[in-house]
Parts: sequence; C-alpha cells; structure tokens
Amino acid sequence: MTMSSDVDWDMVSCAGPITIPDEFPINLDEYLFANEIHSENIFVSDDFNSSSSENDQFILQESSTDTFPSKNYQVHLVCSVCSAPAHGYNFDQITCESCKAFFRRNALRNMANFKCRYSGNCVINVHTRRQCTYCRLKKCFDINMRKDWIRTEEERTLRLLRNYHKEQRKLNKLPLDHRSLDAIPIVVRKKKRIQPLLSEYKSQDATPRKIELGSQTNVFATHRNLALDNQILINNVINTHKLGAERANCSHVAKYSSSASLTQFINDENVNHESLIYFYKLIPEFKQFDLNDQILLVKCNLKNIIHLHLILVENFREDPHIGEHMAKWITKDFHRQMSQTRARFDRFMTYPQVLKLTLVVFIFSTNLSAPRDDKQDIDFRNRRKLFEIQNFYVSLLWRYLLYLFDEQEAQRSMNLIVTQILRYQLLMETMDNALQKYGQEDLLNPLMRSVFRYT
Repeated sequence: MTMSSDVDWDMVSCAGPITIPDEFPINLDEYLFANEIHSENIFVSDDFNSSSSENDQFILQESSTDTFPSKNYQVHLVCSVCSAPAHGYNFDQITCESCKAFFRRNALRNMANFKCRYSGNCVINVHTRRQCTYCRLKKCFDINMRKDWIRTEEERTLRLLRNYHKEQRKLNKLPLDHRSLDAIPIVVRKKKRIQPLLSEYKSQDATPRKIELGSQTNVFATHRNLALDNQILINNVINTHKLGAERANCSHVAKYSSSASLTQFINDENVNHESLIYFYKLIPEFKQFDLNDQILLVKCNLKNIIHLHLILVENFREDPHIGEHMAKWITKDFHRQMSQTRARFDRFMTYPQVLKLTLVVFIFSTNLSAPRDDKQDIDFRNRRKLFEIQNFYVSLLWRYLLYLFDEQEAQRSMNLIVTQILRYQLLMETMDNALQKYGQEDLLNPLMRSVFRYT
C-alpha cells in the first residue's frame, strides 16, 4: 500500500519553495485548513464510510433469523445509571457512552475524595448526572458495575504491543519459534499474570538512557533492510518537521515573573501548537481528510503529543525555569512526573527521527483526548482511512526501529513510546483539572480552547 506519491512530497523537497501562507487567521477552521485538501492518493470505498446518522440512532438491530426471516427488530436500550439511550453492556451493565467513560475515569479512585453537597442520595438522570460525582459513582457501584474490568495501563500497553508484534511478523515473516506477544491475552484480569509478561520491559525502562552511537553501530541493519522508498519517506518526514520546528518558540518561560499564571503559560504555548499544526499540514495523508476530520484529529490528539514536538524543538533539554512555575500552578509532584516522562525519551537523543515518525503515527489516533461532554461529537467521517494510514505509519516506525536496533531493543523502544504517551495523557488531565480549578478557561485564546476541548 503506497500512502504518499512523489508529487505530494515535492512541496517539502529542498529543491523547491514552500507555498504556504505565513499568517493564519484566528478562526480555528480557517487557520488549520487554508490549503487545498487532496484526496486522490488513497482510495477507500464508500461502503466503509460510517454514517453519523446511523451512529446517533441508539438502536441495536438484530439480523434476521430462520424464525423471523424478513423482520428486523429494534432494541431500545436504556442506561442503568442515567436512563439515557445506550448501545450495550459496559463493565457488566447496560450504560451509555458518557457513564461508561465516567466509570472508567473514576471507579479506581478513592470514594473518600468525593463528597455530595446534599444528602448523598441525588437523583441521577441524563440532565443531572454531571451535578454530583459522588452520587453518580455510588449509583454505578449500586448496580454492580465492575471496576475490575477496567484495563490497567499495562494491559492497554500489552494490547498495543500484541498488535504491533502481529504486524511485524506479517511484514517481516518472522519464524514461529521467535518469542511472540500474540499469545498474550488482550485483557489480563489477574495482576499476577501480567507482571511476568512485563517484567523484562519494565526493568529495561526503569532507568532512562540514551542510545550511544558508538555502542550500537554494529547492530544497525543486520536484522532488517530498510527499503529505499521507506528511506525517502522518512527523510521527507524529517525535513517537513524541521519546517514546523523553525516556527516554534519556547523563550517565554524564561521571561515569567512570580505573577505569571497557568493561563498565560498555556496561551504562550499557542505558537508551539501552531508550529506542530504547520508540520501536519505538510503531511499529504493528513490533507486527504475533509475539514471535519482534520479538526477532530487536532482536537483529539494535539494536547497529548505536543510534548514530543517540544522535546525535539528544545533538543532534549528541559527549560530550567519551568519547574518553579509548575510547582506553583499545579504541584511539585506534577512537575516531577512530567520531567521523568520527558527524560525517558532521552533514549532517542541520538535518533530524534524516531520521535518525528511517532508524531505522525499518533496524529491519526481517534481517542487520545476524550470529549469534555456529550455535546462534543467525535464523529469521524472516514475512520477506516484513519486506521489504514495510522497502521501504515506504525509499520514504517517499526521497520525503522528494526533497522536501527535489534529486535529486542526495537520492542523496548516501541513499548516506551506507547507507555509514555499514555503517561502524558494522564498528566494533561491533571493540568486540565488545575485549569478548571482557577476558573479561567474563558481567558484562553481560540486555538488553545479548541486544543483543550472547551469548544
């Protein structure tokens, strides 16, 4: 499957100029998508395009059976928590998507941290479910929703690793006697079963380290060859990211006084988010999507992957001034966790192109950042094409890791990338909560309001 033609990448060739305007309008739609959208490179049948109206019907249809050969039944399901329309079972009970997401976020937290402002017996329905976290969670447990069915971060990582390894075996035809992740169950219910599977990965990832060129040279390209078209595509991504990184500016933190606020910091980060969006606008596959899907990709993913972009922009160095401000705006522990997560990517200090490819992989995700409420629809019009493009770039990243390292080191690298993106996801939820605590969401500029899902 060829994802990009030479014509599409000619615009980022060193031999020719880039014809993209220097100034962008403030409106997010216009700002992101002033360029013409090209869609001729990937053909996807209309049969695969999901209809938003079908997705919003809240109806499960049973296919015809021998007993009723010509009749379709419409089964209307109701959420056991809030009585909203539901699709099916989640955590062993019938719930809507909102209550499913709510339970996943809060079920593992300590109930003592929640308090009801009233009698502890609030009525929970579709209109009141957001008014009392305590009573909503209590009702989830009252109907016996199962928190032990929530996947841990390690289980989610194993699931992704399992898929990556299956793709790797298919592409590179590994012998069957190689140790495989295919046999690992997607959901591991018993923690004692998951620890042995992850022990070797976690032991290697416990201490962040960079890979030194001198000590690794003798394993390069000995296990897999990187095809010429892959090398050209990776080179195009590298050169394209450079054009975006040149627009970034991280100098604002050093100028902050003690009166600087979290809202000011987020607004000042606008220029860095713009530079990452500029990079994506140069990726041919990104431009193949229509306006709706491009906006959703930015809203769903930018908040969690901007950190990889900043690592590259700052050449793997952390701003020495950010710690004291983050400790004041949020907590010292938050800054410590951010620093630790950032430091783990020092593994790729010698090979920053790995992170540039990772940025492309994760922009085509559909669920890195959940909607703030049910009114924010995540209705991608071409999910199949998103899956195909992301799968293509995941495979490209995997082949490149195998080109750089031996198979074991490549697996560790892929594991690190996935787990640290998940860590950033959790940390950005903490920042989001701190922002809401200050009650200054309305002071964010238009782009950052969109990135943080306030619009």
